[in-house]
Amino acid sequence: MPRKKQFRSRLQDPSKFTDAHREQLIRGHDFFGDAFGDEIEAMRAAWKEHRAEILAEYVSANPGRRPWAFWQFDAPEPRRQVGGPTECSGCHMVDDGAFFFGLPQHWTGPADFPAFLAPLMPDKDVPLYESQAAYLKRHKLLSDAESEELNHGAFRPVRVGPWGGGK
Repeated sequence: MPRKKQFRSRLQDPSKFTDAHREQLIRGHDFFGDAFGDEIEAMRAAWKEHRAEILAEYVSANPGRRPWAFWQFDAPEPRRQVGGPTECSGCHMVDDGAFFFGLPQHWTGPADFPAFLAPLMPDKDVPLYESQAAYLKRHKLLSDAESEELNHGAFRPVRVGPWGGGK
């Protein structure tokens, strides 16, 4: 518990916002344990404070996409399923409210199908979700400048396999 107290007091000091904190807001992971950990309220506060800067940098480098914190704190809804099975024998979406970049984080494939072969499953057997660009366009969150930089591939649905959401 002392670590949590130290962490919170360090986070309340805006001058202590580090590259590790920024990376966790962008990618959604604290790989080395030197950022927010699982402190969602600390992440929310940091996103509120640094949102404009992070979003501008990210969007200029990744048109048609948004960082993890956008999906966690700003997105109006999860991305829509646009194809693939909604139900199949032995597989289901795990509705535990866990989303990663707007996609369900947990999907259980057919029990008799090894997860390592999931990339080989045909699209008809795997849930397909709208791409980030399609979502942003549908919600009128895609700028004209971004739209000009994107090709048709940016709007193709993305596969969600047993390993969880794609980007």
